[in-house]
Amino acid sequence: MRLKFVLPILTLAVSTLAADVMDDVFSADDTSTFDLSPISDEPRQGPLTVRSSFDIIRNADFSDHRFKGQSFDFYEWDIDGSYIFYYNPCRREGLGFEAGYAQYHLGWSQNPYFTEDNTPVLSVGLSFFTARAWRWDWKGMMKVNFNTDHWDIQRYANYDLMLWGRFELAIDWGLHTGFVMLTGMKIDRFYPIIGLDYIPNDRWKISAVFPLNFSILYTPNCNWIFSLQSRFWDIRQRAGYTEPLSRALWEYRNTGGEFGITFKRCGFSANVHAGYSFGGQLKIWNSNKKHPRKLDFDAAPYYGGEVAYNF
Repeated sequence: MRLKFVLPILTLAVSTLAADVMDDVFSADDTSTFDLSPISDEPRQGPLTVRSSFDIIRNADFSDHRFKGQSFDFYEWDIDGSYIFYYNPCRREGLGFEAGYAQYHLGWSQNPYFTEDNTPVLSVGLSFFTARAWRWDWKGMMKVNFNTDHWDIQRYANYDLMLWGRFELAIDWGLHTGFVMLTGMKIDRFYPIIGLDYIPNDRWKISAVFPLNFSILYTPNCNWIFSLQSRFWDIRQRAGYTEPLSRALWEYRNTGGEFGITFKRCGFSANVHAGYSFGGQLKIWNSNKKHPRKLDFDAAPYYGGEVAYNF
């Protein structure tokens, strides 16, 4: 599964999506949970949203002495749709369903552990949002992710769970709390959500919410958003059983910072962004998550984009 924290970026995203860009800082109509780009935080006008995004990191050099002189590329692309099938306008709460497809590319030509460089993933999930509690907005999501090249669910499926709440401290301050939990394929992660956002006026918003949203957004008018954000990648998958390291588990973790421009009009949104990753780690284990290989890699530039339409 992809954990793309757009802190905002992140994607620091997040994935690719992260700051809210509307007056209601924590949109009750936004069922997007991990991808927190300015696009995904747009207030919805209708029950159905379709979205697609990509990010490309080129020529990241390994700093590990065992693979000195080698580099690799990392690409990700996804398309998804979400539908709100229940909505209570009095309580500003609803339930949604989402489904998506993603491709992850780990382009390391001299990889001694596995040759499988493309991983296709199908995801389905349920989400909710509510403003029933006084001064609180909550949203959450449960999702299951399938590797469509390997339909061995016990070994290849993984699961995501998130609960995220915002409490209105004051008219221009919000307190965030909650958690993100990732499990499956013997790789488990738990991230507490904690942080603040500050909106001094209609044009500026500053967010510092670990680990989902570190961003500064400037909105000069209703059609344009300029953003400085950070992005986290936390992606875990399993290789095939015929690989040199059979059913190897691997995890790609990286962090970056970026500048982005978003255009939005009449339900349509488009974003382009470019930045620099700070360097991270590729971890590889055997099929039982033992004997880890921890491969550090250096900083590298990246770029990406996103389009969405709500109707």
